Amino acid sequence: MNLPLPVREAPKVIPGREPYRVLFPLGIAVGLAGVGLWIAHAAGLLAYPGSLHAMLLIQGFQQCFILGFLMTAMPAFLHAPHCDRIELAAAVGLLTAFVVLAGAGLVPAAQFAYAGTLLVPVAMVIRRVAAGRAGAPPEEFALVAAGFAVGLCGAVWTAGVAGGAWGEPIPRFGTRLVAFGMILPVVLGVGGLLVPTFMAMKKPLTIPGLAVAHQRGPRRALYALVVVGLLASLLLEARHQPALGSVLRAVVGSTVLLWVWKLFRLPGRPDRLSYALWSAGWLLFIGLWASVLVPQRPLVGEHIVFVGGFGFLTLGIATRVVVRHGGHPLALESRVIGTAALVLLGAAVLGRLGAEAPDPASPDRIVLLAAAAAAWVCAWGIWVAKAAPLLRVRPRSGT
Repeated sequence: MNLPLPVREAPKVIPGREPYRVLFPLGIAVGLAGVGLWIAHAAGLLAYPGSLHAMLLIQGFQQCFILGFLMTAMPAFLHAPHCDRIELAAAVGLLTAFVVLAGAGLVPAAQFAYAGTLLVPVAMVIRRVAAGRAGAPPEEFALVAAGFAVGLCGAVWTAGVAGGAWGEPIPRFGTRLVAFGMILPVVLGVGGLLVPTFMAMKKPLTIPGLAVAHQRGPRRALYALVVVGLLASLLLEARHQPALGSVLRAVVGSTVLLWVWKLFRLPGRPDRLSYALWSAGWLLFIGLWASVLVPQRPLVGEHIVFVGGFGFLTLGIATRVVVRHGGHPLALESRVIGTAALVLLGAAVLGRLGAEAPDPASPDRIVLLAAAAAAWVCAWGIWVAKAAPLLRVRPRSGT
């Protein structure tokens, strides 16, 4: 059933208090640019854009959505004041600088701008804690904090490599620090807190046999082991033991996905958003183990994780934020997320995996990359078309 969008006669949105209204559209724009590089390459307009594509998607698109969510929701988790205009302007300015500098090929400067984006939410927390205006966050945020620390290391590392200050132990090690050392723990931590709840699972915050809801001690121990395991997996890769690194990462990730996210359970609410999040978890699981089982094709597992796991999760959580934080009826979620967007995003995953089958020099690979990019663009284009009216305004109470 098509429900009317409740957007008429809406009161003014207060700038700064809802950062997702600015950061989500910025992320979409960056993502479309980054994925569109493959279409331009297939048309013969650009040289092979692999490095720039990875930077724009991992450090641009994903970072916009990570900051959009954290800067919007973190004050509620901390029982602290909302984001203010200066904090939002800093995030938007640094993200924009990163994209411009990366596009211009000024990689060291772009990486320092990206590092600045990581410091914005950190500064938000420090300001509120120092003023005595923040409570203790959930233990899952330990993974977020650890991820941001590794993300800073990844940015500095990539800047140093680009500037000739040092070499890399393996190709794109700095990018891997950001993707698997920063984004993956953030996803595992935030997902462990939100995914079972959004899917309306029974006792969503209970870790079976370890901790009941809000029990901190056992959670803290588990997440400390998760951080150590993920860091160790990256160190093993840096020491030219990628097989061991992949196995360790898959074991650690699977532990969180099965034990904390409880993927072995079906969603308690049978709607599109719940199954998008549930699918995201299984795509993360499959992608992590694909890197173990198909080591000769590392991009297979990585793109199942990036395009599939991160993509479906981003689509689902962004939908909940736009609807719930916008004050709209939750019944609109299924309309916003849409079947077409989910199918097209799935097609993008399959197309990107298909591109790994031909010989790297085959023209078929370029066609498949462009087709996957087009499916991705259409998926997010459909989502934007449905979410945009809700992003612009907040309905009056009682609407």
